[in-house]
Amino acid sequence: MVSLISGLIIEEAIYRGPAPDTSTKVFHTPVFQPTSTQTPIKTSQTPLPSLTLTVTSKPASPTTTDTPEPQVTPATNTPVVRIDPAQLRQITTFQGPKEIYGIAWSPDGKLIAVSNNDGIRIWDPINTRTPQILRGPALSTSGLAWSPDGKRLAVGLVNLTVVVWDVSSGKIVLTLNGYKNWVNSVAWSPDGNYLASGSNDSDIRIWDINAENTLHKLIDHTGEVNSVAWSQDDKQLASGSSNHTVKIWDIAAEKVLFTLQHTDSVFTVAWSWDGTRLASGSSDGTVQVWDTTNGQRLHKMPGHTGDVYSVAWSYNDLWLASGSSDDSVRIWDAANGNSLRRLIGHKNPVHGFAWSPQGVKLASADFDGLIIIWGIP
Repeated sequence: MVSLISGLIIEEAIYRGPAPDTSTKVFHTPVFQPTSTQTPIKTSQTPLPSLTLTVTSKPASPTTTDTPEPQVTPATNTPVVRIDPAQLRQITTFQGPKEIYGIAWSPDGKLIAVSNNDGIRIWDPINTRTPQILRGPALSTSGLAWSPDGKRLAVGLVNLTVVVWDVSSGKIVLTLNGYKNWVNSVAWSPDGNYLASGSNDSDIRIWDINAENTLHKLIDHTGEVNSVAWSQDDKQLASGSSNHTVKIWDIAAEKVLFTLQHTDSVFTVAWSWDGTRLASGSSDGTVQVWDTTNGQRLHKMPGHTGDVYSVAWSYNDLWLASGSSDDSVRIWDAANGNSLRRLIGHKNPVHGFAWSPQGVKLASADFDGLIIIWGIP
């Protein structure tokens, strides 16, 4: 990896672990939550230069400048990626449905799925103009996750259920019941055997996909659970809630290990790939990074002037990206919490954001349906 910071070129190797579970990159935005009236956090730091881009998009007609995927080193099968956040530009823009609540790359990086109130749409963001549409009951305000093998999509619904689609057939193959309120968030375990889901009834459920039943029920939040994310070892779960807290759970013991505090609703949580850090985004306008081994806050990153709806780690853990109701995407240095870039192109709140599995492209989606793929031309 190459990043440009204060005129220095720094080369880093990309993450060399197993293929990431894209369920942790899913972004959750409870649309029924009231807009925060809290005064946005201000910082005395000198604003960084913005990357201002003009967006021109037509429905079902993407404008594309393709970015080559990274070469693979045969000996290690490890992608060799060189990317500088300062060079990120729009390489594709296309119009999706209105009111997008979640966006996620498939594990192989070839497809993008988005959810809204009338179905799931799946695009080849480079070559396909007409998306595959998976229809079913009215979708929830978020909760979209690919299975690790890329064959299934899980979604939380407003009809109090979690459903799983088979992508190739377009059919619902599993329906999980048990909630008393709509389901906001879903996430697959890295091994693909379990699903976690969070709901407006404040409960978190761990589902055994093979047995089709609830394996664990995690109860401690006193507000809506807006986001859930697995640790890479399958043993812990993180959750963000409207009661202003982030919780890290021991799943097997069904107990809270750490409770981490924001000053407003927490909409999104994401584990780093090495498992040592957790990022969270909130209506308090901040992105925060926590040490998952002791619950201590490492960085508090103000900069957004609205609710932070989504956060995502790059696949080498060097950078964080966040999307906000201030219509922008920010790229952060995960090591020190500094803001590196502010990507401008959206004109509506950015509800979803995800890195491609190879780490060379980023996808963002706003509430008006505009989808932007960012990369290096």
